[in-house]
Amino acid sequence: KIEIFSEVGELGEVSFDRIKMEQVVSNLISNAIKYSEKGSIWVQGERGSKEVSVSVQDEGKGIPPQFQEKIFDRFFQVEKKGKGSGIGLAIAKAWVEVHGGKIWVESDGEGRGAKFSFTLPI
Repeated sequence: KIEIFSEVGELGEVSFDRIKMEQVVSNLISNAIKYSEKGSIWVQGERGSKEVSVSVQDEGKGIPPQFQEKIFDRFFQVEKKGKGSGIGLAIAKAWVEVHGGKIWVESDGEGRGAKFSFTLPI
């Protein structure tokens, strides 16, 4: 019931820990699947003049505004679903920030999906 699309342009040479960034992207996609009952998920990546940006957008449950600041806190979960421990996004944030990047979430609220994005400097 869920379709996943990717649109990744030529990113060129970027220096980062491949395993750590695979964990970040994998976590974002896994969460998008976990919190979507149907619809589409889009994975996008592009290179700008000073950074590479990656985003994972879904049509799932969304995140209420009051939780968007807390979503990257260790052990925080908007709702307990499955076997998750609430540390995946905290780890993703740590890996991105160790690489000098930023990570954030955008959501118009419950039932409106979410878009998680991160950037890494070139």
